[in-house]
Amino acid sequence: MLAWILFLAIWMLVFVGLRLPKNVVARRVNAFATRTGRESWNLVGELVRKINLLFLLTIGFWAGSAALYLTPRTRSDISIALIVAFIFQLALWMDETASFLIAKLIRAQLGSDVSVTSTIDALKFFARLAIWTLAILLALSNLQVNITTLIAGLGVGGVAIALAVNQILGDFFASMAILLDKPFDVGHFIMFDTFSGTVEHMGFKTTRIRSVTGEELVVGNASLIQSRIRNFRRLRERRVLFVLSVKDDAAGDKLEKIPALVKEIIAKDSKTRFERAHLREYTGGAINYEVVYWVRDQQLETYMEAHQRICLDILAKLREMEIPLTAITQPPI
Repeated sequence: MLAWILFLAIWMLVFVGLRLPKNVVARRVNAFATRTGRESWNLVGELVRKINLLFLLTIGFWAGSAALYLTPRTRSDISIALIVAFIFQLALWMDETASFLIAKLIRAQLGSDVSVTSTIDALKFFARLAIWTLAILLALSNLQVNITTLIAGLGVGGVAIALAVNQILGDFFASMAILLDKPFDVGHFIMFDTFSGTVEHMGFKTTRIRSVTGEELVVGNASLIQSRIRNFRRLRERRVLFVLSVKDDAAGDKLEKIPALVKEIIAKDSKTRFERAHLREYTGGAINYEVVYWVRDQQLETYMEAHQRICLDILAKLREMEIPLTAITQPPI
């Protein structure tokens, strides 16, 4: 009877001795984190709060069992119970740490919008699934359960599921690549294959794009990232190349003035930057000048307005100089 009383006393003392400081330590750590602004200490506080009561009870039971006269088999079973409890407590700590690190790293790189929150939740789910699957397998192994067959079954089942949802998984991981690598974002104007439009929504399986002709394009993420994507939102300057064609019956001194004339017209606008203008070729009936300039704006409307002004000014100047213009063309990009 004395041994059992001593067992219960040690059990309760160890449990209470571990239980009472837990919340005090957690509060002080969180207060220190708030005072210093260090997020890592918030994680430490949460890990202290995540100490499970069942784990503390198991430690107390294991410590109190030293006062009892037990068979080696019973002591071994108590030790196994402590190991299993520690495995699940470790899984809780790993789950909390993985969630903290995923949220911190993703938000630091991508910001805090709704799509990023969905990405964080999805990554947390996969991390939690991996951690708890490993914890359960380790616990079963310590309970003398043969997990070889179970692991083989999980492997076969995982392969079967992966084959069944191959396209869905491909689009999902493609969405992860898009959100992490960010080749484009919501509101960006992009071109891919023969399509172009503004990105309106990025989901786990598809991306929705508002086409320039008004309709909505729904594209699988895996198919989208396999295309060559041109993101016009991120261009700093727009390069413009066009060919100016005049008739070959113009006087030679007038032909020599055309490059300087074009440079003057382009350079007078602060939104455009002249690069070059040269006589490129003589095609028999026309003399072709190749002109290159840059528009210092990413908006399509700015480029169209600048190019329209330049073309009209060139046309007016050439008429004034009595140089017959045959064409202003832009070769395909």
